[in-house]
Formats: sequence, structure tokens, C-alpha cells
Amino acid sequence: MLRILGGVVIGSIVGVSMYVWLASEDVPPAVVGAPRESQELVGRLAELEDSDSIRASEYAALMRRVAELEEQVRRLSTELEDVDALRSEVLDLAARAERAAQPRVVVGLPPTAPSTAPADLSVSPDGEPRAAPRNLTGVEAVPGQSFVLRVTGSAEGPVWGTDVYTDDSSIAAAAVHAGLLQPGETGTIMVTVQQGYRGYAASSRNGIESMDYGEWGRSYMLQRLY
Repeated sequence: MLRILGGVVIGSIVGVSMYVWLASEDVPPAVVGAPRESQELVGRLAELEDSDSIRASEYAALMRRVAELEEQVRRLSTELEDVDALRSEVLDLAARAERAAQPRVVVGLPPTAPSTAPADLSVSPDGEPRAAPRNLTGVEAVPGQSFVLRVTGSAEGPVWGTDVYTDDSSIAAAAVHAGLLQPGETGTIMVTVQQGYRGYAASSRNGIESMDYGEWGRSYMLQRLY
């Protein structure tokens, strides 16, 4: 708009100059002063154009700053998401540690189920495997030692772990969980004592829900013989 107005003013200046050149010497003072006023207007228009250019530069600088701030906000949002994820992991680990530190309480059983295991789990005098105890709690055995036992699968009883079970897990239920027996089915199972581990993973297998647990002193594994 300023450029168009400037063109109009410059055209007026040219027209007035031609008029003065063609007119007689008795030109009114108002007409003589017209070129000077037109030149002043042109100068003012130039100043306004410069001012408009400055405003455009300032606007461009502001837009660049806005883009920089938007990038900073995006980066901070990403960092906050990472912090939230890390906080969730820490809270989960704290909850698991607290749960592992609590004593085990299973509905229907005392906190530490007493073992019905006989003192000797070796083969009975008639050459047949002995009946399996509820678990290995109270059974004196070292890691690597194995017992061949007669086990009847059961859907009842606490089980901690997967494939490797804590020594206070129900042998009958662990055999079903491991897929070695069906509930009510009897088979010959070799129970091998293992060392303790820092954690035992829960899983759902064959209708048995095993539970997870933290560090425990001794474990066992199962293998069906016949």
C-alpha cells in the first residue's frame, strides 16, 4: 500500500514540475511550493517503508523465538515422560521388594506349613517308591540330591515358582503345574533338590496358578519317571 501511494506522489511531483516549466513567470507561490511538499511526502513514505521493514524483521525474529520455545517444550515433555516411566519402575520394584519381605500366608495353611515328610525318603523295604510328603520342608537334603517318590497330582496347595519351585511348595500341585500329572493321577516322580535362588516367577499352567516370590533358601525340580 505504501509503495502504491509513493508512486502516486512521485507522479504528482513530475506533473507539477512540468506545469511550472511550461507556465509563465507569474506562477502563484502555492504552485511553486508544491514540489517541495511532494518531496517531503516522498521522504516520509520512505521512512514508513523502512519502519515497515523493521517491523517485519522483528516479527520474523519473534516467530523464530516461538519455534525455539516450542522445541524446548517438546523436549521437556519427552523428558517428563521418561521420568514418569522411571518412577513407575521404581515404585514397582519397591512394591515387589515389600511383598517379598512379608511372610507367606496362604489361606487354609499356617504361615509355614509343617512337613509330613518321613525322615528317610529312600526306597521303601519292599522296593517301591515312598509316598511323597507335602513338601520338602524339614527334609534334610543337599542341592543335587534326588528322591524317587510316588506322587498323586492335586489341584490344591500353594506353589511358588515355575519349573523350579521353592522347597515349601506343594509337590502334588507342582507336579500338575509342571504338566507331569493330572489331578488325581499317581505317578513316579524324581524330586531333585536345588539351591536357593534370588527370585521365583509366577505362571498359570494346567489349571494351577503359581505365585512369584523373592529370594528363598532352597528349591526343587521335578521329573516323571513312569
